[in-house]
Amino acid sequence: MGSLSKSASPSIVASAGDSIKNAFSHTIVHDKRDDPYLPSEGYRLKSIQEYAGIGGGDVRYLKATGEAQYIKTFPKLSPRTHFICGVKTGLLWTLEKNGNTRITDRFFVGGPADVRGFKEFGIGPKDGCMFSFDAWLMVVNAVGGEAFISYSATAMFPVPNAPPHWPLRFQLFANGGALLPVNQGMRLRGLANFSEFRFNS
Repeated sequence: MGSLSKSASPSIVASAGDSIKNAFSHTIVHDKRDDPYLPSEGYRLKSIQEYAGIGGGDVRYLKATGEAQYIKTFPKLSPRTHFICGVKTGLLWTLEKNGNTRITDRFFVGGPADVRGFKEFGIGPKDGCMFSFDAWLMVVNAVGGEAFISYSATAMFPVPNAPPHWPLRFQLFANGGALLPVNQGMRLRGLANFSEFRFNS
């Protein structure tokens, strides 16, 4: 991590510098959904394990994530209305003597492709820094965490009077998540928003 701006927080500055990581990961996916893009029935399970520290390098950790999704349609209620529930969780555990983890290896939660309704990396630990060009300002940086959980519940409705083959859907969803520091080994200023929940349509 390099080329830091003047507004970088102390946690970002402390993590700057070069590092070498050698790692391998293993992914298992069990997908029983009837369609990968617009499913109406089934479930999907995914697990990823990663180990860093093979063949040298200065980064050593164990990292695991798991996610599950379940889709159900009630034909008697509405044959084109689908209910989707999902959960995702992960844990990063350092194997280094100093007990620290690097920001680039941590989890980040929040954003349209992750937990909808939140800013990018909007959930979890943050560190702030005061800086000035012409006036003093507070800039807050997301610094990630080693343990997280995110969850969602979604109801998908067809567009009224639309042809059955149309892929467009209305959505009503509720999202939430939590991201926590476990063994960062550093002091953080301005910690906030470890967990959040939001309801949107």
